[in-house]
Amino acid sequence: MAMATSAAHCTEKPDTFSAQKAVQLKVGADPVTRYLQTVALGHMMCHMSISMAHDNAGNKKASKKDIAFANYNLCIDEHSAAFKTNYSLATKAAASNQALSKELKEHYILAVDQLQGIVPGENERVIDYERRTEAQKRATAKQLIRVKAEQP
Repeated sequence: MAMATSAAHCTEKPDTFSAQKAVQLKVGADPVTRYLQTVALGHMMCHMSISMAHDNAGNKKASKKDIAFANYNLCIDEHSAAFKTNYSLATKAAASNQALSKELKEHYILAVDQLQGIVPGENERVIDYERRTEAQKRATAKQLIRVKAEQP
């Protein structure tokens, strides 16, 4: 799935991080699966974006493509919107299953928190950043198990 949208990632168009394509992704008929795929794509793309920003720091020879790719704030904003859109569709589809709806809501909160948490704090030490982001990843992964357990 990520391979299909990665080509659009390096362009300087509004859908730089393929979030708009992720919203309209027609991979499966199941909106819950589509939401989960969008979350996975968003986390991967924004993590790559912040890694690129770290790599480009102080590099005066970085290309425009690299600089556009490294705009992690734009990535976070676009994928947060994609998460919300697909979450809305998933909850509508799961409206008859209260347990799934509850687990999806918790997953959405954790997924957005994890996405926004990739930005290091101003005075945050590297070890503290690593611990915090790993804790966010584990919490989201645990919640994903709960969501999958409630799926029919």
